[in-house]
Amino acid sequence: MSCLSPEILSAVLDGEAAASEIEHARTCPSCSAYVERLRELDEAIADLPLAAEGPSPVLAATLRGLAARAARPVARVARLAMGGVVALAVASTLLLSPRTGTIAEALAEQAIASHLRAFTTGSATGCHVESEDPSLLAEWLSSGFGDRVEVPSPAAARLVGARSCQLFGESTPAVVYRTEEAPVTVFLPRPGTEAFAACERAMGSCVEGRDGQTVCVLPAAGGDPMVIVGALSANRLCEVVGS
Repeated sequence: MSCLSPEILSAVLDGEAAASEIEHARTCPSCSAYVERLRELDEAIADLPLAAEGPSPVLAATLRGLAARAARPVARVARLAMGGVVALAVASTLLLSPRTGTIAEALAEQAIASHLRAFTTGSATGCHVESEDPSLLAEWLSSGFGDRVEVPSPAAARLVGARSCQLFGESTPAVVYRTEEAPVTVFLPRPGTEAFAACERAMGSCVEGRDGQTVCVLPAAGGDPMVIVGALSANRLCEVVGS
């Protein structure tokens, strides 16, 4: 395995990387040294006022489910920015500006990070299961999440596959599509989760994020919120999902 990217090494330090990535970082001298530099930077960031503040307990409970975890992502965003590598946050998101950020911006930051990470650390498609059959993917997702997951079938995109991802620290089903311009991920948060509640509050919003990515929160066929991410305009994303 070649040396890991700065983003993955940051995930290694936070305990969010795959077991193989963690093992590589432990045994590779170059990656191990980089992780140690990140650890030292993390300790320095912990003394900064921004890292100590964190989001308010109410917002943390809404977005993360556990207020105790809220300070850690703040430190990670600051660490990445100060370390000169690609940050995981959209500029001016809730995690960078706890006083002024919005639910939609925080949601966009999480969705973009998950969307991009799938294509840089997994297979070329970012999917756990590859198929163009929506019923097969719906069956796989439903069995994994314990309730019925409906897979959208937009006419303006080709279905590629499905995966389980993290959105606000919760396992969330996601479906991947291909358009002529770019891949698109559609997250389908489950009712009763904090991610679902956050998406309901952000319904109808579109946020332009980093790397040319746009995030829109729109109602699925049954009315539940879905989060669409891709390097497309907001209008084009809406066309793709048929909204």
